Amino acid sequence: MSLTTHVKQQVTAVAELRSKTGLTQAQFAVAIDVSPSTVSNWERGKFSNQRFTLAQIKRLMELTGCSFDEILSAFEPEQYGC
Repeated sequence: MSLTTHVKQQVTAVAELRSKTGLTQAQFAVAIDVSPSTVSNWERGKFSNQRFTLAQIKRLMELTGCSFDEILSAFEPEQYGC
């Protein structure tokens, strides 16, 4: 898989996660304790070495109704194969 395809998958997956919540980028950011610019960057394909706390992952799972694996695959679809 090309890097471009990989990034597009991540952008789509992260945007889909947020859309499941019905929240704006700013609201989503507050809910998972990151900056609004971080969410914006994710949805534009600009990923850094984001580290999540267990509390943040749990909150993502609660907000989206997604499993742990689905959350991981949104940020690293190639690595987790979901």
